[in-house]
Amino acid sequence: MVEEAINSSEIEGENLNREEIRSSVARFLGLKIETSTVPSLKEEGIAALLINVRESLNQQLSKDKLCYWHKLLLQEDDNARKPILKGDYRDETVDVIKD
Repeated sequence: MVEEAINSSEIEGENLNREEIRSSVARFLGLKIETSTVPSLKEEGIAALLINVRESLNQQLSKDKLCYWHKLLLQEDDNARKPILKGDYRDETVDVIKD
């Protein structure tokens, strides 16, 4: 799950802290591990999302579930140039630009 979080985030240009993700995933799984850092909201959010995805594999995907995952991913994204609507569908066009 740690590798999944790191690799998925790199696609979006995010560089997450491996140890913070590992610590968060372990805590969500009820495991105790020694760590010298406190996970940020971003690492906590993606760890929570990955655990929740696995816990709900047998459930039908719903708008509520998808929007909840969106909120988890964007917990710390308050420094964006333009405010991002968290936990709901966008109501404007989005340009996808390849460098």
